[in-house]
Amino acid sequence: IWVQRSTDLTVVIGILAAGLAFALQEIIGSIAGWVTIVSGQPFAIGDRIETGGIRGDVVDITVLRTKLMEIGNWLGGDHNTGRIVTVSNAFIFKEPLFNYSRHLEYVWDEIALPITYESDWQTAIGILLEAVMTQPAYQELLPRAVEQRRRARREFVIKITSLDPRVFVKLTDNWIELGLIYPVGNELRRAFRSTVSQEILRKFQAAGIEIASQTMAIVRLPETARDQ
Repeated sequence: IWVQRSTDLTVVIGILAAGLAFALQEIIGSIAGWVTIVSGQPFAIGDRIETGGIRGDVVDITVLRTKLMEIGNWLGGDHNTGRIVTVSNAFIFKEPLFNYSRHLEYVWDEIALPITYESDWQTAIGILLEAVMTQPAYQELLPRAVEQRRRARREFVIKITSLDPRVFVKLTDNWIELGLIYPVGNELRRAFRSTVSQEILRKFQAAGIEIASQTMAIVRLPETARDQ
């Protein structure tokens, strides 16, 4: 009734197509995202990823959605919360994607400790390094990390750095800050840090090394003759 000319029909079809495309843009984006995930393989089931402020282990990938076992959130470290998070596959075009385990199954972690200027900082550095190097988990990681890095260099220009733990020293007004940097398996970060921290505390106590903290001195002014 409304269409009197072929040109009118073309306009109507164009408007309907535009409206349909707008209404289905999320679905189209999800399907396109799934094609990108399958073909480009930026991640796969079992990988630990972060995108849009959500971190988790990939447990399922469908045409429209990706499901993650959430980690972190209200829990410290990388412990899973028990919640399954579902995200649209279109996120691959909208948010940066961080993959913890696709190419390298380890990350670098840091423990920063302030010690007093009166403490033996050289002995403290030795304690920090030993606390990491004597851990069985670290010894098991080294050969696997070397092989993973070798494979990754076939695809990326990755700078080769030593996998040995290192300690960086920073001087502040109140204390000496020691930053212990070390590689650790991406699923062991929290547990490994706890074990190393306990070992450091025990050895610091035995060596008489004091961990510094901010203090405030309250000075009472002497009473004047008027106050008396």
